[in-house]
Amino acid sequence: MSIQEFQEKILPLKNKLFGLAYSIMGNRTEAEDAVQEALIKLWKMRERLPQIENLEGWCMRVQRNMAIDLLRRRPRPAEAVEERWDLADHAASPQQMVETQDELQQIEKLMEQLPEKQRIIIKLRDVQGYSYKEISQSLDMSMSQVKVYLHRARQHMRKLLIAHTKRINQKL
Repeated sequence: MSIQEFQEKILPLKNKLFGLAYSIMGNRTEAEDAVQEALIKLWKMRERLPQIENLEGWCMRVQRNMAIDLLRRRPRPAEAVEERWDLADHAASPQQMVETQDELQQIEKLMEQLPEKQRIIIKLRDVQGYSYKEISQSLDMSMSQVKVYLHRARQHMRKLLIAHTKRINQKL
């Protein structure tokens, strides 16, 4: 694969690669590093890329593996919610904005309690908006596996949210 072919076929995927890395790593800077590492790895294997039938799926799989490898090697610092969700609601009062921010932080903390695969899939589907097919290809799973993990993640989150709400109500 030539430089031009790489630029035409691989580089346009960088936003999708970033979205996947970000959903796994939860940190913008680390996700950017993971994308850069994945692109370097893809460049080094450029001679094999023309034989791959589903190039986008392959690139997403390389990105997923790279993000998970980097995540396992580095301690994961907490990232401010403002970086992850745009909270700028001009109609909301400052109090409402603080409450919304607090709720998002609590949801993020609860999501961190999910098993790794469930957490990744629920973030890809419900936060990033990926389709079942895209998730299936990215994580190298069947679509039915993705749906099962997502269903379990949502059930688990529902239980965690109910328990969290009960604890808050008991304090009041």
